[in-house]
Amino acid sequence: MVVGSDGRRGAATLVSLNPVFDAWYLLALDWGNGSKHYYHLDNGAPETQAVTLDPGYHAGLMLSTGTQRYLCEFWDGQTLENAAAKPIPYAPLCGGRLFLRNAVRGRRSNLEAVVDFLRDHVWRGEEVVIIAKEKVLKDLAREQAALGAPPLVVH
Repeated sequence: MVVGSDGRRGAATLVSLNPVFDAWYLLALDWGNGSKHYYHLDNGAPETQAVTLDPGYHAGLMLSTGTQRYLCEFWDGQTLENAAAKPIPYAPLCGGRLFLRNAVRGRRSNLEAVVDFLRDHVWRGEEVVIIAKEKVLKDLAREQAALGAPPLVVH
């Protein structure tokens, strides 16, 4: 279907990944300049809400719940892009009626984040990590034995 807003024109394809449940959708956008974008959408209420491309609405998707219709503007060049840039697994769209599923890295500690930053963005960062492990963090998990009187043994 031809879509667009703010002077942008392109083609959108919406595929229900399981039409029986209507929970997951693949949205493909082709803006004609060689850039194709794919988005994994989660329906916030698959039991009661339908997600469609409406030929009469060229600015986004239509959500239908019974007789109510919700228009969600997506082709403004910001809504989907901003949601895709968020470092969260599910970014809310349309007031939480839809969610954009984002690929995220697994959970990591602050130390792991610093190590990744050093390795990716600092010249010879791997060497800095090795030195830190060998000199600074070497005894981080070491437990010190406490000196004291020997335990009493009763016979």
